[in-house]
Order: sequence, then C-alpha cells, then structure tokens
Amino acid sequence: SWDWIQFLAILSTFLAAFFIYSSWKIDNDLRKISDVKEKLKNIENEAKDNTEFSIQLKYWIHYMMSKQYNKAIDSLIVLRWEPFTIKDDRKLNSTNYFLAVCYYEQWIIDNDIELLAKAVDFINEAIELPEHPLRIEIIAKFEEMSSINES
Repeated sequence: SWDWIQFLAILSTFLAAFFIYSSWKIDNDLRKISDVKEKLKNIENEAKDNTEFSIQLKYWIHYMMSKQYNKAIDSLIVLRWEPFTIKDDRKLNSTNYFLAVCYYEQWIIDNDIELLAKAVDFINEAIELPEHPLRIEIIAKFEEMSSINES
C-alpha cells in the first residue's frame, strides 16, 4: 500500500507541475493576445484620426479653391483644436501652415494688418527655417505694412 501511496504522490506532483505550467503558459498567451488587441486598437484609432483629419482638410480645400478664406480659416481653427491634431505635431504644423496661407490670402483681399499679423504668428509656428520663401514673404509684407501704418 505504501508503493501505491508513493505512486499517487509522484503522479499528483507531476499533475500539479503540469497544471501550474499550463496555467502559466495560458496566462502568457492571454497577455500576448491582449497586447495584440491593444496594438490593433491603437492602429484603428490612428486610422480614424487620419480619416477625420483628411475629411476636414477637404472642407478647407473646397473653401480655399472657392476663395472663401474666412470659411477656410474657421474650418482650420476648428481642425486645429481637435484632439487628434493637437497630439500629432505633423498635423498641427500643417494646420498652422494652412492658417498662415489663408490669413495671408484674406489680407490680400481686405488689406487688414491684423490678418497679416495672424499670418505671421501662424507661419512662425509652422516653419522654423528662417530662409523658407513663404515665411520670408509674409514677414517682409508685415514689416512693410507696419512701417506704412506707422507713417
């Protein structure tokens, strides 16, 4: 009977080790699956954000092409404050650049120095290179208009 008890003790030890290893393996697999699900969720959210950004840029392009710069500015300001734009530097810089262009184009129509000042603010946020042609043009026009207004 002691042989039988020893056999059962050894068998139960093997079974316990098997079940512990199995539960550890299942837990690792579940963690890997959870990580994959999280990555897929992040990819899905990023795709949704990119799609929404593209859709809103289409509105801006429509207004820009029809020379409705005030509407283009309004749509870009809304786009600029969207969470998916704020968290992505590329999108934020693009939006700032487009805002500078819109304010500049609206300034050409209205000849209001405030619009040109806003264009300078946004172009400075969007472009850091001092030798960028659009940045040079907008800042030069602002300086020229400032000196005319001071006279």
